[in-house]
Amino acid sequence: MKKLLILLLIIAEESTSFAQQWWQASSNVSVTVRVLPLLGLTTSSLRFPDVGQSSIDFGLATQNDSKTIDPNSSSSAVQFTATGVQGVKIHVIYSYTQLMEQNSGSSAISWTPELVGSPSNSQPDATAVHYGDWVTLSGTFPNLDGKYYFWLGGSLSTGTNQVAGNYVGTFTLTVSYL
Repeated sequence: MKKLLILLLIIAEESTSFAQQWWQASSNVSVTVRVLPLLGLTTSSLRFPDVGQSSIDFGLATQNDSKTIDPNSSSSAVQFTATGVQGVKIHVIYSYTQLMEQNSGSSAISWTPELVGSPSNSQPDATAVHYGDWVTLSGTFPNLDGKYYFWLGGSLSTGTNQVAGNYVGTFTLTVSYL
């Protein structure tokens, strides 16, 4: 009886081992990643490109006045250049309404930015770029750096009782691979 029990245990062990081999399979896959170089964003003034100062100046305004800077044609527009990997899409984020505050902080003027862009450095040929748009960095062989050019203009209106003074604000353009 003892021999029969040992024989049954050996058979059971072998059949379990066989069953595990019979019902199992494995496979391998390779895992890869492409790490993109940093995405760059620079600004330059169209009016004073050598100075490196980048700002939009609506000039002088009176109460109940409107001012516009056309991003497709004005030398008062500011140019942004995004640099990254050629052929890769980038995501564009900015706020549609911006505030400029008076230096004393007692009054504000809202202005509406207008952003246009082009894969070539051609301001007149640029088209509207809206919040959340994706654009593709372009480039030519052998230069593998991709570029996309943006121009920023905008418009503002002063109120009938707008407080006199200097108004200053900030515009932030964010681009990302993701």
